[in-house]
Amino acid sequence: MELCPACAQELAPGSTECFRCGVVLARFRTRPPTPPPPPGAPPAGPAGPGRLLSAVAVGLALGALVVGAYWVLRIRPRLDRIGGLRVDPRPSRPVRVRARVDPAAELDRSVPLPIDPLGASARDGELLVGNRRGGLLRVRRAGEDELQLQSVPVSEPDHGQVVSFGGLGWDGSRWVALLDGAWLGRHAGDAFAFLDAESLALSGHQPALPFLGALAWDGKGWWAATRKNTVDAPEEAWLYRLDPSFREVARFPPPGVGCQGLAWDGMRLWFADVFSDRVSVLDVSGEAPRVLTSRPTPFSYLSGIAAFEGEIWVTEYDTKALHRINPRVRAAWAGGMPRQDDGTADGEAEAEP
Repeated sequence: MELCPACAQELAPGSTECFRCGVVLARFRTRPPTPPPPPGAPPAGPAGPGRLLSAVAVGLALGALVVGAYWVLRIRPRLDRIGGLRVDPRPSRPVRVRARVDPAAELDRSVPLPIDPLGASARDGELLVGNRRGGLLRVRRAGEDELQLQSVPVSEPDHGQVVSFGGLGWDGSRWVALLDGAWLGRHAGDAFAFLDAESLALSGHQPALPFLGALAWDGKGWWAATRKNTVDAPEEAWLYRLDPSFREVARFPPPGVGCQGLAWDGMRLWFADVFSDRVSVLDVSGEAPRVLTSRPTPFSYLSGIAAFEGEIWVTEYDTKALHRINPRVRAAWAGGMPRQDDGTADGEAEAEP
């Protein structure tokens, strides 16, 4: 026996509705018809341009999410390993790079750099290269014809901005760098910045002579030289002799007006000029420096020079590379001996391969 769900009236077998209250039983109800569209509405049909554009937008958004995730998870960590390609408050991971070797060339070792090299200096076991985009690059030997590279950001103390340097020197206990005083926000003009030997953190500074491009320590005092903004700029260019406290002792005419690097090899002063792309070797043992030799390089932007573990290395800005001057060539240049067409010095036997 079946009862009406509304009034509990007993229903006759096979009834579709209650004769007492007129309720249609649920199992016999039909879905109400779809109401007709309002007047003026477009007829139903396939997706129009609006739906297509929405689908495209969703696809682009999903693609952007995929690309962003790939950048964060795969690409950016690789850039960190290379070092110097983005500003990061931490040093990059050291990477080993093998030099390209050409024993017969004047520049017999060449190493690509992950930075824009500007200025260089060295101490025992470590070569330091400035990065025009900010920070420094540590270079250490990692084996025969291999170097280990590590980018190290150096920040100014007030706002934590990563700064760039114009020249570097090592005085036996700390690094000294040439720095635009605007980074420090405390005085106009250039500054000598002092960096911790290990962490490379800024530990102090003092005003510097104007327009300096490089400096080098010879064990008793400093050599520094002018780097004019352009070869025909009106400012005067000088090779300065400074005492250990950076007070000027003397000034001399330089072999070039665009000094971008100075290096002391224990006997001679090496001078790199950015405008002529020449390397000059000076004897400074007399009353005034004397040019022993001045040699062109194949570069279009010679950006630094350093004496590193008995060798002379130069940096090149255009192709972002570090090059070693062949020791045989270096000995001939430092002795001031004229070069022959075969690359050897007069009176010097050609090296055995």
